[in-house]
Amino acid sequence: MAEVRRYRINSRDEFLAWEAQAEDRYEFLGGIIRVMAGGQVVHNRIAGNLFLLLAPAARLRGCEAFQQNQKLAPDHAQDVVYPDLFVTCRAVRDEDQFIGGAGLVAEVLSKSTAEDDYSWKWELYREMPELRHYLVLDTKAARITHYHRTETGGPWHIELITTRQPQLPLALLDLELSLADIYTGTSLLTTEGEI
Repeated sequence: MAEVRRYRINSRDEFLAWEAQAEDRYEFLGGIIRVMAGGQVVHNRIAGNLFLLLAPAARLRGCEAFQQNQKLAPDHAQDVVYPDLFVTCRAVRDEDQFIGGAGLVAEVLSKSTAEDDYSWKWELYREMPELRHYLVLDTKAARITHYHRTETGGPWHIELITTRQPQLPLALLDLELSLADIYTGTSLLTTEGEI
């Protein structure tokens, strides 16, 4: 019979110390430790495309884009997560173990994380004061759920980016991205260039 290991972790500091000794990568969300699994090619293509589109625009505005290996540990909570991509306009040092806030967060859906991306993570992210955009990118269709607000502390709005509205406006970076560019290289785009 396999040995069952249980860990009692009550704070971010305890989690970070524990994870530093672990072989795999984990998130600490709502007091629960979850292992991070590898993604499918479509997941990585979408996340990679988005990073390539956002990183230069972020740099031009004194911000920085990070990919899935960077910890985000929002100041208002004990949680530690690895978003697929996020943009922060905070000053970040090379030795920082995590970043405490972001202006944009993107999660690419997978079968194992979809429920969390729309619930637990959305609840965590929307409490970050500087967050302006939360993107949930589908991997079954070229479709993005875009939660956004025009100002810090303002009301949240939601829109679905699809072929009917194929442009994704990101006011934080004064940028508009096309659905076709985000989903390029995936089988979710037709050969005629339509989504």
